[in-house]
Amino acid sequence: MRFGKESFAYLLSLGKWTFFALLTGMLGGGIGALFLRLFELVVGLYQKIPYLSWALPLAGLLIAGSYRLFKREDDRGTNEIIAAAQTGKPVSPLMMPLVMLGTLLTQLCGGSAGKEGAALQIGSSLGSGVGRLCRLPAEGMTLVSLCGMSAVFSAVFGTPVTASLFVLEFTSVGVIHASAFPACLLAAVTALLTARLLGAAGEAFPVPAVPQLSFGTLGGVLVLALAAGIVSILFCLLLHGAEELLAKILPNRFLRIAAGGLLLAVLIFFLGKYGLAGSGAGTISSLLAGGPVFPLFFLLKMLFTALTVGSGFKGGEIVPTLAIGAGLGALLAPLLSLDPAFGAAVGMAALFAGVTNCAVSAVVLSAELFGFEGFLFFALAAAVSYAVSGNISLYKTQRIFFSKASGKITD
Repeated sequence: MRFGKESFAYLLSLGKWTFFALLTGMLGGGIGALFLRLFELVVGLYQKIPYLSWALPLAGLLIAGSYRLFKREDDRGTNEIIAAAQTGKPVSPLMMPLVMLGTLLTQLCGGSAGKEGAALQIGSSLGSGVGRLCRLPAEGMTLVSLCGMSAVFSAVFGTPVTASLFVLEFTSVGVIHASAFPACLLAAVTALLTARLLGAAGEAFPVPAVPQLSFGTLGGVLVLALAAGIVSILFCLLLHGAEELLAKILPNRFLRIAAGGLLLAVLIFFLGKYGLAGSGAGTISSLLAGGPVFPLFFLLKMLFTALTVGSGFKGGEIVPTLAIGAGLGALLAPLLSLDPAFGAAVGMAALFAGVTNCAVSAVVLSAELFGFEGFLFFALAAAVSYAVSGNISLYKTQRIFFSKASGKITD
């Protein structure tokens, strides 16, 4: 009798979360497709009119003003949605339109930020909205929020398995909320199909040739991964340090974002030919196709991204992270007897794992982007960089449950 009741409760729960996954998937796919179309539109405008970089101070003032107008000046972006997922608290419905507007303005003027961070925030806001309407309890709010994040990330980036794993892995390092995976994956696949029906396509990068397995190749990948782990630490320190330093020098948000925008515009004017403006997706495609690499690209891209995010512009750090990893990998590959395009792909996987503390997601992302032929190399690179980067992270609210050094549960 007890088995029958438990089975019925399980089936009822399964049916409920199938419904919520499909609902958030369809809504997330539609919103993600709209956001992606608008994102591509503003990126295209910037490419045609690069002098829009001089409008960065104005764009910054509009972003800061919109957050002030709707009393969202305390918005912590991705850190806020991580905290919400950990506690089951909903996020503000205003997060969705504000981060969309801020990200589009940032991209219109060439700010160094991506769209995936915005996609996570949009998805969390969407999921929270669905949860509020359906009056879900705290644990239900967490799951529907995760479904929303998976959906919009998948619609925007085009990698449903990575999307569903990443939202489960990046909130609590060392503990994956596996019971939420089926609903998140269903939402992500539904969103991807919905976005494609609406004519939106995710990222599509060239697939580099993968070398034969050998001790020499494994050694080169290992060294590249070690370098990526060290760069991961530097990048996170630079991002957090720039944000804290700029806030200390210019406490006024409006002055800070305007000054940061002006400095970015000047830097883009002098260094724009090296592909440092924008998310970096174009540079990734070029490097994966075997194009030349500017030796200082990965260092300057870190600086541009830190200045963009630290000043208060909106977007995300994921695609810039991939671009930095690609630049680092393509630069070091010839020194390690590796093909530069393959090195770029390895660098992307390694740096993503290092800065996000999401090694599993990094491996799956590589497989979804480049196929399974180089799976072993990407897994090794992600694992090594993840270990080397220690407990540092892009996200201040990310919780480390198991120490990477000892494997013990942290306090």
